[in-house]
Amino acid sequence: MQRVFCCLATALTLSATGSQVKADQSSADTVVVLKDSIVVTANRFGLERDRVIWPSHIIDRQKLELSSSLGEALAIGSGVDLRSYSGSGSVATLSNWGMSNRHVLLLYDGRVVRDYSLGGFNLSEYSPDEFDRMELVKWPQSAFYGSDALGGVLNLIPRTTLGNDFRLSTQWGSFAYQRHRIDASRTDGRLGLGGWGEFMQSDNARPNAGAEQKSFGLRSDLLTGDGSHHVWLSGRYFSDSLGSPGPVPEPGVIPAFGDSQSTSRYEHQTDRNFSLDAHYAWHPNRTTQLQFDAFDEHKKLSYYSIYEESWIVPIDTVLTGTVYKKQSAGLTGRFLKSVGQANLSAGIDWLYGSLDYESTEGRPSGNTVVTWSGSQRQTDLWGAVSAPANSFLRPDLSGRLQFVSGRNIQPSYDIGLVITPAQRWQGKIGYGYAYRLPSLADQFSSDPYTRGNPDLAAEASHTVVASVSTHSPADRTRIEIALFAQRVNSLIQYQFDPGTYQYVPRNVNRFRSNGIDLSARTMATKRMAVEASVVYQRAKQTLDSSGGYVDAFYVPDLTWSLRADYRLSSKVGIGGDVRYTSDRWIRMYDASDKTIGRVYEFGLHAGLTLSNKIRLLVSGKDLTDRKRPTQFGYDHADHDYPGLGRRFSARIQGPDQLGLFERRLEMFLGREILSFAV
Repeated sequence: MQRVFCCLATALTLSATGSQVKADQSSADTVVVLKDSIVVTANRFGLERDRVIWPSHIIDRQKLELSSSLGEALAIGSGVDLRSYSGSGSVATLSNWGMSNRHVLLLYDGRVVRDYSLGGFNLSEYSPDEFDRMELVKWPQSAFYGSDALGGVLNLIPRTTLGNDFRLSTQWGSFAYQRHRIDASRTDGRLGLGGWGEFMQSDNARPNAGAEQKSFGLRSDLLTGDGSHHVWLSGRYFSDSLGSPGPVPEPGVIPAFGDSQSTSRYEHQTDRNFSLDAHYAWHPNRTTQLQFDAFDEHKKLSYYSIYEESWIVPIDTVLTGTVYKKQSAGLTGRFLKSVGQANLSAGIDWLYGSLDYESTEGRPSGNTVVTWSGSQRQTDLWGAVSAPANSFLRPDLSGRLQFVSGRNIQPSYDIGLVITPAQRWQGKIGYGYAYRLPSLADQFSSDPYTRGNPDLAAEASHTVVASVSTHSPADRTRIEIALFAQRVNSLIQYQFDPGTYQYVPRNVNRFRSNGIDLSARTMATKRMAVEASVVYQRAKQTLDSSGGYVDAFYVPDLTWSLRADYRLSSKVGIGGDVRYTSDRWIRMYDASDKTIGRVYEFGLHAGLTLSNKIRLLVSGKDLTDRKRPTQFGYDHADHDYPGLGRRFSARIQGPDQLGLFERRLEMFLGREILSFAV
């Protein structure tokens, strides 16, 4: 299936790497179609999936429209492990092949999104309707993207404004969930202007776990008449207000005015995020591209709590407030040149990050204020080359050098080989060396409980992946089996320092994971599509510097999912899915073990086109009401962080003027014409 994807300049980029791009030159609308086999994230320019050495998955607009969150869209078919703290709008993360959230890199329209306080990211800060598609590359990608890409990269690709579009949607569901959104864009010649706004609210299942989100964005695209120059600018604002349920307190110390599912009588978190992105791409011909990107992002997280120390006489009422102010900015340049069947690319990245921390603790005896800050600048040089050795062997090499003030030069590289012994059969093998720099909190924190360690080394990983894939004629069926082995040295762990009574991060842990990753999809009939994924792994980690390995915390040995979609008619479609996750465990602070059991989750969905302007989508999730916990609490009295359980939603969507009717599309430079229905 093909999808309306991005602007003409992006399409031209992909044509230089062998993809097929088709643009409508017969109307004022500029529409570009990108085959779902193209993976932009794999090398920062775009590769056909057959040339991507590492396993990759594309989550298209259809899946995004059926989902109320990015986590739901990723749950089926990708093989990743998803975690959410307390329901809709709460902090949501993912891990891949046992690696934690801080080892998976998030990209927004190709640029790095990073939490400089602890590392990682929060998927709930983004709406599924904001994007045309998501790309997941399950492989260490530090050679192309730098720090944090040990466990893979997830790229969120927004919709373009190069096409007249107006859409309204409203969604209602269980637990007082509601989401309302408007999208609009207008193309005047080669200039596109557009924007969107969204509001989401949910009570969720636990007391003090409600969420409210507001976001909006603006974007403009300018394309020259010959298509060789493209400029696009975008701005995005996001805010939320979250209740923060905590672990159940021990008997006898339940806070006054509190409840049995909160450590305090009031806990609350707010986020305020703002970002600006600017891009320029020059494509003088079909084999050359030069692109420059710039971004500036500001985040403010505020956390407040009121609790009573009931074990103190007289009882102290304590008010705490913590504020993180984060900034990240960057400038990048990249160049691509195709010479025959060979591709050469290179680039330079400059990134800056800063973090300011302030904590206030108010007691009757007086206030305590703690502040600290840290910043980091880095310059990276990277390059890649891919060229066929003969008719069935294609080697691939990429590497990066990162320069950070006060640290040693940090290298990373990927080496791979694509083997095509027969038509529709491929074998691939790759080795990657990647890294994660310590977060700013790891290096600079200074409060009564933790102390930073500026001498921390980067966490480093070694990964080997070997895969075999095959597909049927016309690509109606595709199967890929990948074997992977990962080793991570010098993992950062906070250890108690008896001299200062603080926790200090040190490079003491190690991690390893071996397993198999299977993905398959097929058009079983002309009306029915089926996809499945299976990940089986044995992940181990050390607990301290002694070197003894135990089963890795939080990591399930087995996850699998199955999804089927069936089109009853041109206006009615139905589908269902099932996802299984085996048990997982963690060792508590008192050296005892705690386990979350295995779980099956079932879902159903249906879509009905009421007219050429209105579409109805309904879905049911976790129909067996298992309330799968995805996060652990801190002690045995903690009831963990269970999922919402059984829930339903209905969505009415207004006209999608880029996707409600057939368009006649013409390939760039007029070489091919076809009829295409989205």
